[in-house]
Amino acid sequence: MDLAQVSILLPILLQVLLIDLVLAGDNAVVIGLAVNGLPKAQRRRAILAGIAGA
Repeated sequence: MDLAQVSILLPILLQVLLIDLVLAGDNAVVIGLAVNGLPKAQRRRAILAGIAGA
């Protein structure tokens, strides 16, 4: 892989990583809002189910 290919692929990789981080944060906010009103015993199970579903 030469420098020209790296200079093309690196910004694309960084964009994908940034989008992935933003969507992961969004998932955490949505899960937090969804489990906010649940009792503590159910909240943990709901968080784990939300993480597994995301």
